[in-house]
Amino acid sequence: MPRITTIGLGIPEQSFTQEEVFAALGHRRLYWNYFSGAGIKKRHLCYPPEVFVKTSPQEAHQNYEKSAIRLSLQAIKGCLVQADLLGRDIDLVVFGSCTGFTVPGMEHLIGEEMGFKEEMVAHPMTGIGCGASGPILERAWEHLRLYPTHRALVVLCEVSHAAYHPDKNTNGVIMGNAIFGDGAACILMEGSWAPGLHIMDCISLHDYEHARAVAMIWADARLKLVLPARTSELSTPMVKKVVDRLLEKGGLKVGDIAQFIIHSGGSSILKEAEEVLGLDRDKLKWPYFVWENYGNMSSATAPFALYYLLQSGELKKGDKVVMVSLGAGFEADGILMEWF
Repeated sequence: MPRITTIGLGIPEQSFTQEEVFAALGHRRLYWNYFSGAGIKKRHLCYPPEVFVKTSPQEAHQNYEKSAIRLSLQAIKGCLVQADLLGRDIDLVVFGSCTGFTVPGMEHLIGEEMGFKEEMVAHPMTGIGCGASGPILERAWEHLRLYPTHRALVVLCEVSHAAYHPDKNTNGVIMGNAIFGDGAACILMEGSWAPGLHIMDCISLHDYEHARAVAMIWADARLKLVLPARTSELSTPMVKKVVDRLLEKGGLKVGDIAQFIIHSGGSSILKEAEEVLGLDRDKLKWPYFVWENYGNMSSATAPFALYYLLQSGELKKGDKVVMVSLGAGFEADGILMEWF
């Protein structure tokens, strides 16, 4: 089965407390509870909030491109150096982002610097939002099952500040301002067998009734975030359903899973997932860690938690991990992994 070899991160140097972001954005004091109650200690941003609140739509797009290139390169290089590989060793790059876009895609814009080979397969994926890590990992997994000698990079990069919208009265915009940060993650996957974390199975579920409940729309020449008042009311039943079906396929129970990597979309999402699955908090410690120290980085969030799990060295032979991504659509994707 295809395996995850290494993970690299792209992290902006600057980080900001909730107090600093709230003061710079100029929200009315009555909205402070959105920030103070989030449970986030700090968020990393490519630009200070007092800078991006003044940017025009054109400047926001330019900031996205520059920042996405920088963060993606940092994550990819960090990923490859751990495996002692070069860009020319990669056969597939799958790139996901929802906070901006470029034509050509990011995988092409960084191709020359990374030294990607001419025949490399480039596969950009958009429109999935925060949940992109699951479907994109599944695409790479499917490719490597067909071509077991190949190597693939899964790159998730989000520059959330580039999708800042000046509307200060809409619930989704205020909630987004209170929780989103910038970051990139790169996951190296290989089809050849070796000890490590192997992907065993994947599953996708869709709630078409609420397809537009979580979205990015185009308003006033800018991207604008749409969120329901309580995202967890949508996410909790989807988390339960996708985990139950994934484990049922594998003949497993919740107690058989060593760690859960559930998208850190909000403290209520993690707390309610903990309750509905009957988990000890220790089995969700890495999603909580990422939430507190980075906030929600959209599609890069779950891979950040997976990175810290692997860095901890706590996994042993036979340990199983379930990752759940959540995003627009409304979509939930589950991935079952095992340490060999």
